Amino acid sequence: MYNARVNLLTNKGAGTSIEFALQLIDLLLGKAKSDDIAEQLVLIPGMYDFRD
Repeated sequence: MYNARVNLLTNKGAGTSIEFALQLIDLLLGKAKSDDIAEQLVLIPGMYDFRD
């Protein structure tokens, strides 16, 4: 979970580790890199959509 208002990035637990990692990549390296990495992961179709 990321809150831009207070610049806080935290994880809700092991079940959200992929979301946490992709959000961290987005913050550090940009949305394009995060999307590139997300496309390479094996995820359930439609479960995670990291594109706007």
